[in-house]
Amino acid sequence: MTNETGCLATNIEIIRDYLDNHKLSKSFYEDLDSLNLASLQELSFQKDMELFSNIEFLTSIIISIINHPHLSNKTEDVILKAGQSGVLKDDAFIKTIQDSRLWKRRKTEMVLEEVHNYQYVDEIKIYENIFVVMLLKMVDSLLVKYEEFYNSLVATYDEESSKLTNTDVALALDKLSRIKNKLNKIKSTYFYKEISHNFKPLNKVEPTNILLKDHLYNYCYKFYKNLISPKNKHTFNEFKSYYYILLLKALKRHGFKITKYDEKKEINTEDIYKLNIVFENEMFGISTFYDEKLDAFKFSIVFDEISYDSFDHLLFMDDSKIFSSFRNVDTSLEKKYTTVEAISLWNIAYLDQGDVKLAICKNVTEEKIIDRYLLDKITLLKGSEKIYSRYCPICKSKNLMVVDKNVTCLTCTSKYELVTINDEEHLFFAKLRRYKNG
Repeated sequence: MTNETGCLATNIEIIRDYLDNHKLSKSFYEDLDSLNLASLQELSFQKDMELFSNIEFLTSIIISIINHPHLSNKTEDVILKAGQSGVLKDDAFIKTIQDSRLWKRRKTEMVLEEVHNYQYVDEIKIYENIFVVMLLKMVDSLLVKYEEFYNSLVATYDEESSKLTNTDVALALDKLSRIKNKLNKIKSTYFYKEISHNFKPLNKVEPTNILLKDHLYNYCYKFYKNLISPKNKHTFNEFKSYYYILLLKALKRHGFKITKYDEKKEINTEDIYKLNIVFENEMFGISTFYDEKLDAFKFSIVFDEISYDSFDHLLFMDDSKIFSSFRNVDTSLEKKYTTVEAISLWNIAYLDQGDVKLAICKNVTEEKIIDRYLLDKITLLKGSEKIYSRYCPICKSKNLMVVDKNVTCLTCTSKYELVTINDEEHLFFAKLRRYKNG
């Protein structure tokens, strides 16, 4: 089945063919307009639908397990009325004789009223069933994130369209709703409730005989292994190459030309994102650099109208939808860079103060997302210094920190410079924050 990874591979082949005819950085860049790549958004949707179908099948498997689960048989010591116990085993008889609480005096005799006996109880809370409930909880948590994601794609009347139509989004949400209904039925069962009571997830899942040999439990085990398997590093590098090319195409659209590069270096699809190139247009200079230690892109931007240091930006790539791996980004990076952000096929995440906040960037294509990222670093607008030294032009807050002509909004964290160009007052945004609501 075609999926996101397959589409990425197709794009990489297109890029590889293109590189065969453009060995050096400059010629590669100059002819980028002729490089047409397929959007990964549509294929990402197809991959999600495949995942949802697999999860729906998983719930059917688990319902079958709940109907006929593996159990352990344990023996419990119980106290029964003497007339109800039947024949006592030797050890139960000895315990009964020794337990004075079971004997009652009636006139001159000691009468046995109750006895110790053993009964066999089926125990449902075994290792493999605990694993099944743990897997259900993992899937449930995953689906909540997918539901939030697809809810965010529901277009309003004034929004630009992404590669997904409202019909696609409705199809995904309908599928998620059906799975959620199945999960709710599972959660109402004795199996789920009993095992969830005082639940402790397994630290490590060991492949027991039941998980390996019972075909129902084995399906769950294989699903779990696939769910937790690490991402393919090679595929992730290709994703970075793909997005780096989108960035280069955006620079070209906005009039940037290469002014410095390694003329001897041949480029290839495996490490194209590691190119160090300097670009300029009429007003800005941009240097690109890949930091292998951080696994992130660095951009240094110089605005010709400002003579002091460059504005440095750090950009991570995320090949998921929810930026979950960036929840604990080193906050000290904010002291070194004007912005610390991550970008995916679907949005931009602001990584401020160890938190992840999404930009207002929904329902647009990958190319428009990368455009947004670039423009938020080089936006220049006419604006009154008198007004915007008092009010933030983004959120209208008056909570500003002004140092000379450098303004930081302490509410939305946008940063801009008050500059005069050809006797006209302007605002140059080095950090533009447009948070998504909801």
